[in-house]
Amino acid sequence: HLRRRDVFVTRSERWGNPRLKLLHGAHWETMRPHVCRALHRHESPEPELHTLAQALETAYQRTAAHFSPNAAVRIEAVQGRDTLTLTGLEKLEEPPSLLQLREAVVARLPRVVFEVVQLGRFRRPAHDQ
Repeated sequence: HLRRRDVFVTRSERWGNPRLKLLHGAHWETMRPHVCRALHRHESPEPELHTLAQALETAYQRTAAHFSPNAAVRIEAVQGRDTLTLTGLEKLEEPPSLLQLREAVVARLPRVVFEVVQLGRFRRPAHDQ
């Protein structure tokens, strides 16, 4: 099954495979200290992950502490874990002006015949083959 980011357009800046531009193997190992120093990051992921985990926990606790009495938003324990639960809102009817705008936009869209559209050459990324 194809998943998101499984198909890329060759020689494309926007739709190409961004992983091909990353450093790999021995070249990455040689450049890692320089890259990490330039980005003010540790070479080891553990300190970085610890900092991110602390920031996430702080944000979570701050958010949980500042919930106002709002019945539509609550934190519930589900299978031993805290989970954010949002109650669905009632549907609002679309105003006539929005319906008219939608019709005007659809009327201006060009009709596309997909058999004529040339999608170019696609290939799967090397790491998936």
